[in-house]
Amino acid sequence: MSLRNALQPRRAAVLDLPFELTSKIFVFCLPIRGRVRPHGKLAPLLLAQICSQWRGVAMKTPHLWRSIHLEFSDTYVSDSIPLLFGPPGAEVAEDQSPALLDLWFTRAGGYSLSISLICSEFDSYPPRILPAIAAHLERWGRLELAMPMADFVQFNEIKGPFPLLQSLSIQITDSAEPFVDIAVNTMLNSPRLVALHLLDRYNRKAVPNSLAAIPRTITTLQVGQRRNSNDSLDSYLKLFEHLPHLIHLGSSSASFPRGNAGPLTPHLRSLILDATEELEYFTLPTLKHLQVELLEAERPGVLGQLGRFLVCCVGPRSLTSLALELAHVRHVDLLACLCLAPGLVTLQLVFAAGDESASFAAHCDTLQHSMLLPSLRNLILTDAASRPPYVPFVALLQRRRTLEHAELHISPRHADVRRATEPPGADILSEVAALVATGLTVRMTTPNFAWPVDALYCDPVGDLDRDVFGSRKLRPYHFAPF
Repeated sequence: MSLRNALQPRRAAVLDLPFELTSKIFVFCLPIRGRVRPHGKLAPLLLAQICSQWRGVAMKTPHLWRSIHLEFSDTYVSDSIPLLFGPPGAEVAEDQSPALLDLWFTRAGGYSLSISLICSEFDSYPPRILPAIAAHLERWGRLELAMPMADFVQFNEIKGPFPLLQSLSIQITDSAEPFVDIAVNTMLNSPRLVALHLLDRYNRKAVPNSLAAIPRTITTLQVGQRRNSNDSLDSYLKLFEHLPHLIHLGSSSASFPRGNAGPLTPHLRSLILDATEELEYFTLPTLKHLQVELLEAERPGVLGQLGRFLVCCVGPRSLTSLALELAHVRHVDLLACLCLAPGLVTLQLVFAAGDESASFAAHCDTLQHSMLLPSLRNLILTDAASRPPYVPFVALLQRRRTLEHAELHISPRHADVRRATEPPGADILSEVAALVATGLTVRMTTPNFAWPVDALYCDPVGDLDRDVFGSRKLRPYHFAPF
């Protein structure tokens, strides 16, 4: 090789890939479930900034622009607007959001769209946002909206039809019972709708105006029951009769009748309940995922009731995913319950009472035993303690080497404590890095820290769709069957 050739800048081999292959690689850079956040450090905007060739590929790949997720609050600011509509560092003009949506949807060509527009509790949409998405209603595929009632009234004037809409999730951020007397037009005029999720301001599953209004095509449903209802069993019977294809159900009830006509045996693959009393209604040999809130677990018999359900109403190794929201639970009682679900692959525990690290450490010690849950591969722990329990969490990971994915999320209940939550020290991060080097995926988040830095935006565990199985307290964009 001549000196002149050696000094010539070399063309990167990746730039010689065929257009089609580069385009497919770009698509794999998106979140598995969509919800693309327009951000200069995330795909697709990041890819379009690398070089003119990649920008050309990105612009001509409609799939990259099918999904968009925008948040409207005082604390969230997207850097995409100055990036696309002005120089970096320019003042963000909120009224450019409709232009951003229009740009996104134009680049998506004729593909169906995934749209997530999320308002915080005290905010509303910019004035031209709803008309901007209404202009593309024939391409709505997934729609997730959190908004005040005034915005919903305007949104509900969009009559449709919505020929491609498959998933609808709506939260009204300033109303406690928003859908009791209001027909949701989007729900009524969507012939392909399979997933429905309605929330009120308290993140409780809300009630549609009538059972008959729910399309019979629904396979995935999170819905509440009316507060004055005193016949939950009858409500379930009518629900399963009306929705013959239902396989994912999240339900909340205000009261529970004593005695029933016999167990219900729908072909459910996932079930989310707010209390263990409802478990007595079901026999579910097809169940793969169960989520139950046990905030009154200090009351005798609650964990025992869950244990009896696991033994008597579910196949011995049918259940592969279990999520429990706990308060003041003794580690020995939790151990006894988990022993009854030996086939678990994924376990999610939410310690909602803010038990201090000593209690959390006891639970971690319990989970260290390899004979407990021998098939466990994914572990997700959320704690409300004021002192982040990094040490017992890392010790647990070091003992359970069969784990493939682990998460620790710290979310104290009080705002002052959240702001003062300490991040893990250098020693903890070093030990976590060593675990990651062995192939373990680890995520840790606090209100002011994330490891890795994109942990808050990462996809669910493998192909486990936590969107369907998420906590009742999660926002509407954590729900979708696909």
